[in-house]
Amino acid sequence: MFIPRLIRQTSLVLTIVATNPMKSFTLATLCLLTFLTTELVAQSQPNPSVTEYPQPDSVEISHLLAKVSVGGFQSRKPLEVGLRSTLGTLSLKGSGQQKNVSFSFPVGAQVVAKGINVQESGRGELSWNFAWKPNTTYQLMLIVALSDTTDKKMLYSGYLFLPDENKWKLIGSCLLNGQRTTLKKPATFASGNDETDSVARFTEVWLRRTNRSWKNLLSTAMPAPVITFKDAYVDSDEQYKRETKQIENAVAESKSEKLTYKDGIYYAIMREGTGKQVSLTDSIVVFLNGYLFHNKALFMQQLDKPATYPLSKLIKGFQLGLPLCRVGSKIKLVIPSLYAYNIATNSSWFYPNSTLVFEVDLLDVKPATN
Repeated sequence: MFIPRLIRQTSLVLTIVATNPMKSFTLATLCLLTFLTTELVAQSQPNPSVTEYPQPDSVEISHLLAKVSVGGFQSRKPLEVGLRSTLGTLSLKGSGQQKNVSFSFPVGAQVVAKGINVQESGRGELSWNFAWKPNTTYQLMLIVALSDTTDKKMLYSGYLFLPDENKWKLIGSCLLNGQRTTLKKPATFASGNDETDSVARFTEVWLRRTNRSWKNLLSTAMPAPVITFKDAYVDSDEQYKRETKQIENAVAESKSEKLTYKDGIYYAIMREGTGKQVSLTDSIVVFLNGYLFHNKALFMQQLDKPATYPLSKLIKGFQLGLPLCRVGSKIKLVIPSLYAYNIATNSSWFYPNSTLVFEVDLLDVKPATN
């Protein structure tokens, strides 16, 4: 069942407890009454122990991150430990030998990306069967990204950091049309009963503001997290194989023009240039068109005024493709996500695991400035 917010201040160690049957009945009654007037935020097990963190109205949160470990988990009774906001939850779940990672989101949101072997387990939920280990610290992270315009849509994603692999795993990403909000009412929670004999320990809880600054919700004595997905996510090899197969199938079925493969990307020279050869140390002066490979949805267009970019600061796909050109060239780059934005949640216009297409009209090159 859905359980509204139950707020109880706890220490960093959240010990999971259970009430007696009469109290459970009373609590259930109160929860049902609260449900009628309280925003639905989580789908959890009974008797959650929740710590909510104060959030000034002026703070807009784009990221929530927590480090959590679970000790002493032996019971067959359900256990759930994780992060929560008004948009949903990201949690470690367990019951006996069955363990998974769950990402819940508002019903009606469109799932636009999933990690390898992640399944839709119900309305508003993605699940990944994963035998997480007791007494091992995992990182859970929720991210939202808004479009740069007034369009009412947003991207909402959940991630798990795997300490053994030292890499991130995308659980899933969903698109919410008609909404434009940041993460609100951040909380950590643990739920279960007295038979679980388990302890959930949150050693770090962070939020990241939309201005990119981090705030530690438990302590100010620790360095801010450094989050990078570049060449460091669990599914990168398998995801790359899937995307390159899609590209090659599209070419074979004449759904795309003939493309040349080089060093992990695909390209087609649309116009040969005769000017200076591009170097990785240059800044490029270009007109740009950017769209998604699978449906040609436009996410970027720079045609009214030339844009200048240091090539070394752009995505890997540009660094691989533009040195093939001379000034005056026009090139189409088809870039698998591994050489674009990987599993990052950057914009509601394109999603994690997106193969991107750029049509680049190379007008000039200049020495790059630091």
